[in-house]
Amino acid sequence: MTDATALPASADPAPAVIVRDAAEARAALAAAAALGRRVALMSPPGVSAALGPGVFAECVAAAGDHAAALDEALFDCGDAAGLAMAALRRGGLDVIVDLPDETRARIADMAVQQGRRAFARDTALAGRAVLDLAADAGATAATEARVTRFLEALPQ
Repeated sequence: MTDATALPASADPAPAVIVRDAAEARAALAAAAALGRRVALMSPPGVSAALGPGVFAECVAAAGDHAAALDEALFDCGDAAGLAMAALRRGGLDVIVDLPDETRARIADMAVQQGRRAFARDTALAGRAVLDLAADAGATAATEARVTRFLEALPQ
C-alpha cells in the first residue's frame, strides 16, 4: 500500500470523479494511484438521497489498497439539509449543499464540530475538473482507463 504522504499535494482542488458504487470508486482510485495523483470522490448530484451517506461512505472505504490516492470524499446533498446532517453524523464525508446562506452556515458549523467541511456547490466545484462515470455502467477496466485519460489530460 502506498503511504498517503507519498502522493503530491496541491493548492488547486483535486480533480473529482463522480462515482455510484464501490467498483467505480476502486477503479477511480486505482487509476489515480497508478499516475501518482490524488482525486476527490463525489456522489452523484440529484441521487445522493437514494444512495445515502452510509452507502457512499462504504463505497469510498472499499478503495482498499488505493486509499492513499483519495484526496477527499464529497457527498452532494443538494438542497436537503437533513441529508447533510445525516452525512456529517455518519462521519468521514465532507458535504456539498445548495442551501440558503443561513442554513448553509449552520451546516458548516456542524461540519467543523465533526472535523469535516461543508461547501456551497459553486465553492466545491470552483477550479475543479470533474469526471462523471455514469456512462461506464460497471465496466471496471473501461472506468479505470477513462479516469486515466481524464487525469493525464490535466496539469499536475
